[in-house]
Amino acid sequence: MKNRKVFWASCILLWCFWQLTALGKIFDESQAVPYETFRASHTVEDATLFIGTYLIHVRGLTDELYEKAQESASDSNQMNVYYKSELAGGAWMDITDAGGLSDLAGEGTVVEESELFPLWVTCYTGADGITRDARDDHVVNIFSEPSPYDLYNLAELEPIKIQYSNAFSAESKGVDRYYYEKLRDFFSLDLQNEITQECDMQLAGLQSCYESLRAQGKDELAEIVSTLMGRIDSRRRAEIFYRLSQMDGNELSVLQDICGGSQYYGEDEDETEEEGEEGEEGEEDGDGEEDGDGEEDGDDEDKDEEASYGYDDEQFVENNSVIEAIGTAIENCQESYIKHSGNMLEEGDTVLKNAEHAKSMAVVGMAPQGFGGGMEALLLELKTLYHLEEDVVADVFTASTHDYILFFTDTGKVYRKKGYQIPESGKTAKGTNIINILQVEQGERVQTMIHTRSIEDDGRFLFMVTRNGTVKRLPANTLKNLRNNGLRALRMDEGDRLITVRETDGEQKILIATHDGFAVCFDESDVRPMGRDAMGVRGIRLREGDYVVGAARAKPGQEVLSITERGYGKRTSVEEYRITNRGGIGIKNYMVTDKTGPVVGIKVVDGSEDLLLMTQSGILIRTHVDSIRMAGRATQGVIVMRFKEEGDRVISMALTEREESGEAVQAEEEVLE
Repeated sequence: MKNRKVFWASCILLWCFWQLTALGKIFDESQAVPYETFRASHTVEDATLFIGTYLIHVRGLTDELYEKAQESASDSNQMNVYYKSELAGGAWMDITDAGGLSDLAGEGTVVEESELFPLWVTCYTGADGITRDARDDHVVNIFSEPSPYDLYNLAELEPIKIQYSNAFSAESKGVDRYYYEKLRDFFSLDLQNEITQECDMQLAGLQSCYESLRAQGKDELAEIVSTLMGRIDSRRRAEIFYRLSQMDGNELSVLQDICGGSQYYGEDEDETEEEGEEGEEGEEDGDGEEDGDGEEDGDDEDKDEEASYGYDDEQFVENNSVIEAIGTAIENCQESYIKHSGNMLEEGDTVLKNAEHAKSMAVVGMAPQGFGGGMEALLLELKTLYHLEEDVVADVFTASTHDYILFFTDTGKVYRKKGYQIPESGKTAKGTNIINILQVEQGERVQTMIHTRSIEDDGRFLFMVTRNGTVKRLPANTLKNLRNNGLRALRMDEGDRLITVRETDGEQKILIATHDGFAVCFDESDVRPMGRDAMGVRGIRLREGDYVVGAARAKPGQEVLSITERGYGKRTSVEEYRITNRGGIGIKNYMVTDKTGPVVGIKVVDGSEDLLLMTQSGILIRTHVDSIRMAGRATQGVIVMRFKEEGDRVISMALTEREESGEAVQAEEEVLE
């Protein structure tokens, strides 16, 4: 009986350990110090945040640093956020449930500092903006934490690390020794190449520049440098994850094959055949290097014979846990590749991308010499480009403080907030950075916002459309239980991104329009309701090089408003768009020419709205929608906006409520057939 109790107790302990390791990353306490120890040797200033294992003064907070702190929260399971309030005499407050970092003083619960004593601290950032290691105060480059080259400590490879660390050792025998050696060799891989080495040099120069700007109190310019460093870091990490999970013969697929036993009984067949061919060539060329007594050949034969029996004469049995761990790691690395490739610095196919790349490379070239020589002007120009790229108007609507606001991002995730949790701002105010409201990931961008009083009603759907023409109809009530870090509402292929989401009742007509001037209109019921994990179905078949720019509910009696890059636009009756089958190539929506430029976006309107247009140079105009002439589908429309600068173009359109101020621009009357 006693042995039986011991057996079951052991099983329970093993199960608990498996739960801890399977659910997340094992935190390495050797890389941190308890907060109690840290405060004994450091002065923790007022206005300091405690996020995850990072202590960050609000003056030193950047988007990239906040992202790292959030990652450390998941790793350490320290999920609460604390703030040392200057308004409360330096008392610590738990602000986990506050409405974002913009409302630090307005919400929170006072906690005793002793409650923080057991928490771990890895890094701290003072008011000077410099991040240091909590153990020995050396300056830390946050973009090298963790190092992208240290495979053993990459979070994406954590499932493999757990198996390697806990199931195998140098003393393992038989099959276990095989797995130990192969996983050890994998974690020892050096994946650096010319691309990563170039990024390392660029980051080193920019780090010195960043520290110099912080020391001079030029915090705004330092934040721009930090953003640029994040783009360069994403480039090198994208390269690592590409080699791990994307390219032909990627390292994780090779490892999966090896762990399936391909090398257990010796070298695989392909390598053996190649060596056999080389041996035949050697025989033709001469006698080779064989010793006179033939002992060398005899030794090789003994090794081959020994290898054919496996490790310690043990028959190979595949370890399913290892194979599953590698499969999970592949998915993790693929997701990280998508994330970093979308944020990395590279030349692109747009004016904005190319301008950003050119100016960024100029800053990188100047960085090793320190701040100066026209760098300030370049950094301010970069700031403008970041603003144009990331802060174009997407949605404008009126909502109640008790409405739910659903935020859908380009990666297919959805977040939820109550109206009162969005900080109020004046008409001309800059607004609040989205990372202070939502726990979005780096590089993730909000594409659509939907406001609703309730999301628990049956019969309500969220219709999603991606850039590559995939559509999905998701029952709204599947999103009633949302976490603070969001939920995956749509899974997409690599390179695809979410364009728009529309709330429907299951009986709507859906119109999808493309960049090259085509559109398809079909019944919503053609797309069956799907769960959150589904990838969707084809909504429109795209011609080569084309992509989706917008989608809307096509309601009878309304018009389709289309706007092009060169400032042309038109309204076309919804009835002109005949209903076709889902997945077709569509019909003509716009007569795209060199004069008009391709289509920027479409909206379904009734004529009572105002239209907002933004250009890549930052110009914003407002015009009444009903001032834009009605025209047929296959026409070029009228001039809605003229440009002051040659080469400027429309990059964003949005609808808002009518403003009768007399300041609206009127569209020109000429219709171009």
